[in-house]
Amino acid sequence: MFKRVNKTSHLNRRWVGYVAALMLSLGLGNALMADHGVTNKRVKARVELMTSQKGALSVLTDMAAGRRPLDKQQARSARKSLINNTKSIRKAFKRIEMDPHSLARPSLWTNWEDFELRASSAHKAAKNLNTRSMNNLRRSLPAMIQGCHSCHDRYKRHDKGFITH
Repeated sequence: MFKRVNKTSHLNRRWVGYVAALMLSLGLGNALMADHGVTNKRVKARVELMTSQKGALSVLTDMAAGRRPLDKQQARSARKSLINNTKSIRKAFKRIEMDPHSLARPSLWTNWEDFELRASSAHKAAKNLNTRSMNNLRRSLPAMIQGCHSCHDRYKRHDKGFITH
């Protein structure tokens, strides 16, 4: 009479959607580690920051999606990296620095207060990541992903030939 709901399969299906969206937006491939022709040292530092953040986020999304076993030490390390990286975002973008290969939209600096709020939100989400168990990771990771997307949707150009994060 009553249909039993398998919560685990529901969570897995939900995570497949989260991870698929994340991978599409982040991009894949070895091109991530290249400097992409960026010559401005501050822009290059921003690319490195975002690439590092993408690497840490990939570790956690792979664990949450079941492509990699949950390793609490690796998960804590990735969390720590995200906390440090998101804390550095505002400083990395504070100065208006451009490069022909930069992905930052100029509106980032004309809407600085909004950008700071989004960076702060991503930092808060990184601090709230819970890597103690698979369920906790799966519950807390979407806020981190949303924090990244929030900023990228508004302040990142998507018409360039490479994707950092």
